[in-house]
Amino acid sequence: LVTQKKIDSYPIVVSTSVQTAGVGRKSDKWHHFPESLAFSFAYQESFNTLTAIEIGVALCQFISQLPSGGNLMLKWPNDLIGPRGRKCGGILGQLINGVLVVGVGINFNFPAAMPKSDPREEFDFIALSIDNEQTKKIPVAFAEYFLTHRLSAQEISRVWTSHCCHLNKSVTIINGQSKVRGIFTGIGPAGEALLSSEGQIQSFFSGSLVY
Repeated sequence: LVTQKKIDSYPIVVSTSVQTAGVGRKSDKWHHFPESLAFSFAYQESFNTLTAIEIGVALCQFISQLPSGGNLMLKWPNDLIGPRGRKCGGILGQLINGVLVVGVGINFNFPAAMPKSDPREEFDFIALSIDNEQTKKIPVAFAEYFLTHRLSAQEISRVWTSHCCHLNKSVTIINGQSKVRGIFTGIGPAGEALLSSEGQIQSFFSGSLVY
């Protein structure tokens, strides 16, 4: 709809209870499980690394207010980490015709038991069961929360750092053919990753992080 310029006003939220072709960063497939959230919201703003960082912070704050939402952690640049230390959600931003479209996927309804062959075993879940009606209401509530609780760059950095699951840990950042290993020391003013490597602080505005 945004690509075809069929939307007259923003912001707008689109959610679904079933997602069959979800994608993540670098076009990786995103597995959508039953009773999970999959939604996009669009508003008119530029996009940079700090945008994904701010949305991650807002999601942690918003979900912590839900019953049994718990405290999520964050992995640079755009992953949500659940109670077992595994990925339970992600954020994908795209700038289309001057409109920022943010896609969010979050796993809810922690399974009681999973065989090792279950694809859910490699992911994490928020221990909160949601029904079909909530898959519609929660995305709208989050979009409203985000747009009314914007933070300064300094606040984003402070809160994101408090939720970072790999702060001061040895990590590898992969960007194309380049792999750099070092100690993750935090994020810069634009949301870039700061890595202490070979006696220097290096900045990364894109890439994948492994720890």
